[in-house]
Formats: sequence, C-alpha cells, structure tokens
Amino acid sequence: MPLISTADLDEFTDLIGDVAPGAHAHAAGGRTFRAEVDVRPLRNTALFSVASVGLGVEADEFRDYIGVTLPREGAFVARTGGANSAFSGDQAHILRTDRAFGYNAAQKSRVLVVNFFKRPMDAYLNRLNGGGYADGPGFADTLDTLDLSVGRASSFRHLVNYTWSEAGRGAAGAFAATGVADNLESALVSLFLSAVEEQGGCGLREDRLRTGSAARRRSEEFIEANLGERLTMADVAAAAGVPGRTLSRVFQNHHDLGVMAFVRARRLIAARRALQDAAPVPGAVTRIAMDCGFAHLGRFSAIYRQAFGETPSDTLRRR
Repeated sequence: MPLISTADLDEFTDLIGDVAPGAHAHAAGGRTFRAEVDVRPLRNTALFSVASVGLGVEADEFRDYIGVTLPREGAFVARTGGANSAFSGDQAHILRTDRAFGYNAAQKSRVLVVNFFKRPMDAYLNRLNGGGYADGPGFADTLDTLDLSVGRASSFRHLVNYTWSEAGRGAAGAFAATGVADNLESALVSLFLSAVEEQGGCGLREDRLRTGSAARRRSEEFIEANLGERLTMADVAAAAGVPGRTLSRVFQNHHDLGVMAFVRARRLIAARRALQDAAPVPGAVTRIAMDCGFAHLGRFSAIYRQAFGETPSDTLRRR
C-alpha cells in the first residue's frame, strides 16, 4: 500500500522534499490532481514510486543527485533545461544536474524514480575516472534518455524492479541497513554507469573505463554460470584471464566489493529468488542452499538472516 495518498499539492511538495529538494508541484493539464507516493530509501540512493493524474513538478535546479525516471504505466513529459520530451514504455529520463527541470503527467501515469545522491556518485567516479563528473562534462551533460529495452539498460531496469521489491519487505527502512542492500545499491550504480557508457552518453575517460572491463565481464559471466560450484579466487581469475590482484582491484573499483564478496552476494540473491519461487516442502531450504553454492546450511542461514532480516524458512513460508 502506498506511503501516502494525497490530493493536496502542498502536501505532495513537502513529501517529495527529502528526495527532490527544491521541487514544487502544481496541477497539470486542467485535471484534478491526485497522487499516491511510496518512498523506499537505501543508504545513498532513494527509490520512490509516484502514481498520479494532473501532476506537474518544477524546479530551478538540482545539485544533490542524478535522477532516473522509469515509466511503469502511461506517459509523462520531462524537460531538463531545453525542449520538452515525451517518455513512455522503454524510455527512461535522466535528470541532469544544475539545470531547470520540469515534469508533466496530465493523464494517469505511474513512474519509478531512482535518485543517486551526488557525493557518493562522485566518489565512485573518482575511483573509475581519476575525477568525478563535476570535473568535466560528464554523462549528465550528454544524455537525457536511456533506452531500457537493450543491453545494460535492460539489466538496470530489472535490477531496479528487484531492488524496489526487496526494499518493500519487512519493517520500513529495515532493508536499507542490510549488507545485501549495500550490494544492490553498488550494482545499481555500476549498471547505470555501464548503460550510459554503452549508449554513448558517458563523459568518463575511455581509457580508464576500458581497463579491466573485458576481464570483469568474463569473470561475472563465469560466476553466474557456476554459482552452485565451489569457487575460489584462482578459479575466477583464471576465467577472467588476469592475475588475481588485478581482478580484485577491478572489482573493488567497479562494484565496491572484493571478488569473493561479490560471489557471496550473487549467491544470496539467487537463493532468495529460488526460495520465493519454491514450494514449501521438506528439504527445500537445504536443496536451494546447495544449488546456490552454500555447503554449510547453518552458515547459510546466518548470513541470509543478516542480509534479509529473516530466515530462509521464513522466506519459503511466505511464498
């Protein structure tokens, strides 16, 4: 159920103030305004859903974050500095920093917004690029639209939807304090940057981005294909074709995780998805744990609970 349902524009402006500071709402298209808003924060990223009719939002400029608006139902019109553009279906809007912004959804619309706060994004880009996007033109100045139907952008959309679902489970805000939330947040940042780079809108230095990218992709594909196997650092490095120390540096720069920490995070996410889909029959937890590469059931249960705030059996029973 939504965090709040409102027909009051001032209340809506106050509600989105924490995730969209400086924005103010107005009625659009001569329609009676109404909106339902649900906010699910992570540590350095805020996700929020807005279902509305007759909604317009304006702001002079945004300095604190990069925003990505993904359509889920209907269409909206967005403006960042210049001309208006319509977005629907597979087209996401990227909110550029330091520019006037406008949003208009006169007809019934539902969007999911991902706000990456600028300071941690700068720190991430510093590791990749030797300087954040504030030091040069950057992706925010060169791309307004992301095609969600292809490549890394498609993977980004799937991960956004999965993160949204996970962040809505359990007590409000509890998921943001988990290790898996941090891993998903890091993956959202890296997938978003990869998608922007892939679609030609990235102002990052190409030599830095190319370094290790092929090895990282080979290692990620190897990990995904072998989650149920006993993997070592040497195995993954061999599949990537680079020394272990080089691969560790690449993973730390790109995912903010070591290689084996990344393996464990991917195993946990795979196990959770399997538990959510499985029938609650005897032995299901053990089978799924083994299939996902966890050899010790007790250890699996402990780190699963630490990550998700519930036991594997709890997830299975909630199917």
